[in-house]
Amino acid sequence: MKFVVIPIFLLLALCSISSLCQTFTPGRIEGNDQKKSGLLSFNPYKAKDKVLFKSSKNDVAEEVKAGDVEEFYLDQYKARFVSMTDTTTKQTVFAQVIADGAVMLANSGNSYFLRKGDKRLQINFASDKNKANLIRGRGLVKYFLSDCAGDEIEKKLANFSPSSLRAAVARYNECTQSNVMAARPRVEFGLVAGVSMPTLTFDRPEYNYFDGQPGFKGGFMMDVVPARFEARIVFSLQAVLLQNNFKEKPNSPLAPLNIDLNHLTFRLPIAAKFFFKPGREGLFFMPGLSPLIVLNSNTDTNLIKFNTAGFSGFVGAGYEMRMRSGLRIVYTFRYENDLMPTTVSGAFVPSTSRMSSLQFDVGIKF
Repeated sequence: MKFVVIPIFLLLALCSISSLCQTFTPGRIEGNDQKKSGLLSFNPYKAKDKVLFKSSKNDVAEEVKAGDVEEFYLDQYKARFVSMTDTTTKQTVFAQVIADGAVMLANSGNSYFLRKGDKRLQINFASDKNKANLIRGRGLVKYFLSDCAGDEIEKKLANFSPSSLRAAVARYNECTQSNVMAARPRVEFGLVAGVSMPTLTFDRPEYNYFDGQPGFKGGFMMDVVPARFEARIVFSLQAVLLQNNFKEKPNSPLAPLNIDLNHLTFRLPIAAKFFFKPGREGLFFMPGLSPLIVLNSNTDTNLIKFNTAGFSGFVGAGYEMRMRSGLRIVYTFRYENDLMPTTVSGAFVPSTSRMSSLQFDVGIKF
């Protein structure tokens, strides 16, 4: 177990340092007679009212306040941020544009800002979901968008929420034939490969005759990435082959049989990656589940028989980084354990068993 805890602990121990470090990415600042390109760093969880800018990698970063510029762009994220005044706090903040057209919709935390010409409207979605506030907010949005004929906008606002607000604004911009953009989740595909060190544990310790041997892991990966820059949860799916190998211990009473176990499975790990920083870069924590199908079980004898399918659960931690080419590299440690016995012994060894493994893999997303 210590081999599981140590790498995950080391990764998580770095999160406090990682969350404090500034990550700069190509972008540009525009407005108020300014237009300059360079490297920007924006962390809305630390400060929503400022962005750091430097012309080149080795320059000293300067602080740019919301209100001093109209907007800035983060090129790699295709994200645009505009200066908006929060009517609740009276603070000018940077909010990400998630829909644009005759009505622009921008978001910062639980606050959503609508702009139509010189008109402004702010909607706050409180965590307590107060019914009276939702009814009032829906009425304000309905009136703000009332110059679009028909009842489609009213229908979209029936269950008032951030998603229904985005849908209503998108419909309004379509209605006025002014739909410029609407931020949507994107899907990123990639390849993954790694190694696995398995453990096979019987419910009767005297039958633990096998030592795990390094095995391979390889396949495809897919991440569903939210449109909002400050969203920190990514849903991930892999389709992989996992080879777990076991060698009989020298002191095993079965030693004369010279049994080696080769266990090949097809797995579909489904996970939620929780990032410590906005932009879905840096360290993340990852729990998940995986259905599995046994493709090949070579035991050399009939003493050990594997089930044909099952489920496993896993927990892991990793680090994701973006390369200059736009590719993303993902390093992951995970500990995976069967949620139900996947192996059943034959008559010679009357005992059920569970399989677990410590895995390290590297993924490349395009």
